[in-house]
Amino acid sequence: MTSPTFSIAAAFVVLGVAGYATLEAPTAAYPRLMAYVALASVGWLLARHAARSRPERAAPLGLILGLALAARLLVVVPYEPLSDDLYRYLWDGRVANAGIDPFAHPPTSPELADLRDDEIWPRVNHPDVPTIYPAVAQLAFRLLDAAGGDPRSPRVLAAFADFATVVLLVGLLRRRGRPGGLAVVAAWCPLAILETGGGGHVDALGVFLLVASLALEGGTRARALAAGILLGASILVKPVAVFLLPALALARPRGERLPWVIGGLIALALVFLHADAGAKMFTGFRTYAENWRFHDLVYGPLVRLGLGPRGARLVLAAALGIASIVVPLRVRDPLAAGGIVVAMLLALSPTVHPWYALWLVPFVPFLPRALELGATTFLLFLPVVYASAWTLLRTGEWTEPLWSRVLGWAPALLVTAWAAWRQASASRRAGSG
Repeated sequence: MTSPTFSIAAAFVVLGVAGYATLEAPTAAYPRLMAYVALASVGWLLARHAARSRPERAAPLGLILGLALAARLLVVVPYEPLSDDLYRYLWDGRVANAGIDPFAHPPTSPELADLRDDEIWPRVNHPDVPTIYPAVAQLAFRLLDAAGGDPRSPRVLAAFADFATVVLLVGLLRRRGRPGGLAVVAAWCPLAILETGGGGHVDALGVFLLVASLALEGGTRARALAAGILLGASILVKPVAVFLLPALALARPRGERLPWVIGGLIALALVFLHADAGAKMFTGFRTYAENWRFHDLVYGPLVRLGLGPRGARLVLAAALGIASIVVPLRVRDPLAAGGIVVAMLLALSPTVHPWYALWLVPFVPFLPRALELGATTFLLFLPVVYASAWTLLRTGEWTEPLWSRVLGWAPALLVTAWAAWRQASASRRAGSG
């Protein structure tokens, strides 16, 4: 029998998601959007509390998974997506299926003029920059275009990919002797629901491939080979998992490391699908790495301290690289270490769009207590940064209001510091006793 808390939590999630589905243009209706997100967030927090406070009582997995899938598909209803990234996905797929490498020309190139239409082309973002998306993402884009190129199709793909991630997370939790119901942290997370079915971001596919790789932990060399292939494929959706390589390599038994590496190299060989583009393969990514900035935590203060944009980016990249090696040496659980590294990536990145946090969501149940609370708070408040898209629609200028920056970071930092202080105090009292 489903506990009353879970039933009430589910009702709040349904109210929030159903309200979102009534919005014709979600970002244009930002105040209502935030109200519906708040409703869903109440349900999410209630469910999380119920799953954590009564671990001995089986959580209603049928309800958790059923609502997880239904919610992601329901937010596909509004025609307008949360972001215009998916139009770039469909454009890249169209270009590739026309026999032209998307890395070779920016969308504004005259060589691509014959491919322009009145629906996708006018909404392609950053049309003067060649694509930044790697080979496996490009294969997904080609499939979306071949299936008809409907603007809702990336959102449906992302919704199912994220749901599959939740299912894998249940298995990962159970193999560690923990209740599968803790997966509700990912299953009913409002940000995850919005950024998959609502935004259609390809990150959902990358996260699924990463978690599928993690699910093949231990066992045989064949499983290690498959895990390496999946991990390499995730890197070729977005290279986030590059920073997890030390943690995952240390977690592999010695006898499995070679097939794991071979599997990764097999997948990474897909970059040669775009070998004809040569150095142009990196033009878009270099432009992104050198110029993009949004909702950063550390980058801005470093620049104001006098490092300069390039210097600050190099310092942060070096710090993240060092952390990706040091953290797994201190935290032996690869899932906890991986979650810490992803959290640091978000804190150190010059660009933090809401969908970037999709990479953090499946790691949250495995984080140390203080960081788990901080990460949950971060995911709770991050949707406020949609205020920038709302401002753009109202004023024609892309700006980040100070209040959304503060709300997007301050609560998470305060909760993390408070939880760490409480944990340290408890340890001191236990030691003195």
